[in-house]
Amino acid sequence: MTGLDAFDPADRDRIAAMPMFAGMAVTAADPSGLFGAIKESAAMAQALNKARDTKDNPLIAAAVESFSSSEGRSAVTTLLKEGVKGKDPKGIVDNLIGEISQISGIIAQKAPEAAPGFNNWLIDIAQSVAEASKEGEFLGFGGVKVSPEETATIERLKAALSGTAAPAATTQTPPPVA
Repeated sequence: MTGLDAFDPADRDRIAAMPMFAGMAVTAADPSGLFGAIKESAAMAQALNKARDTKDNPLIAAAVESFSSSEGRSAVTTLLKEGVKGKDPKGIVDNLIGEISQISGIIAQKAPEAAPGFNNWLIDIAQSVAEASKEGEFLGFGGVKVSPEETATIERLKAALSGTAAPAATTQTPPPVA
């Protein structure tokens, strides 16, 4: 089987959404305002467009193909909305990385030959999104190409895709010891 044929319809939609999950996780890690969000969204779109003619990896080809139909775009949009609704930026990152980790495990079982290339593509998308807009600049001055928060999110993405994802960092304080 090639592409998404080995997967049930719900997992197909989740796999098609993974590029958006990876990019959105980086965007949420260090929100950079309206213009930064536009640049980062454009980087995601450009990565999908660039992969349109890929023949090397059936999962990449199938994921990109999903965006060519209104049904595919709608399914991805619905999943993305579910992943971010009612969450603060940290919650968005944690949720999307968790989704990526789950889906990655399914891909590793059902399409082990395509998984490494697909995972590398997702990391490339995340890196492109991180580099699309300077973080911390003011009126075009200063800033860094990739913020520490974006770098940390990309590292979490790599761990999730390799099956070694650590639990999300927590900011809760432990209860006092009596």
